[in-house]
Amino acid sequence: MDQKKKLAIIIGITVFFVILTITSVILTVLGILTFSGLGYGTTIIFGLIPLTLFSGIAILLKYYRILIHGALFGIAEFMNELFNIHNLDLYGGITLIACGCIMIVMGIFLLLQFLQKYPVVNGADMND
Repeated sequence: MDQKKKLAIIIGITVFFVILTITSVILTVLGILTFSGLGYGTTIIFGLIPLTLFSGIAILLKYYRILIHGALFGIAEFMNELFNIHNLDLYGGITLIACGCIMIVMGIFLLLQFLQKYPVVNGADMND
C-alpha cells in the first residue's frame, strides 16, 4: 500500500473517532445519551477507543510499537473512567500521568538506542 493511501486511511480513522467523540459529548450534554445505565460499559468504551485508534494506525504503518502506546492509553482511560464512576475523580489523573511517564521512559530508551547505533559525527569527519 502506498504512503498516500495509508495517510488517507489514518486521517479517515482519526476523523471518524473525532466525530464520534464530539457527537457523544453533544448528545450527553443534551441528555439524549446517558451512560448511567451502562456502569462499567462506559469505562470499557472509553478504554477501547484509543486502543482501537492506535491499533489501526500501528497495523497500517507496520509500526507495532504504537500498539503498546495504545494499550497504555486505553488502560489509563479505562482506569480514569473507573475512578470517575466510584467518585474518586482525584485519582483518575494519576493513571494518565503514570502511563504517560511509562511512554516517556520508552521514548528516552529508544532515543538512547538510536544514538548508540548512529553516533554524532564531528564536523572534521564529514570533510574527509
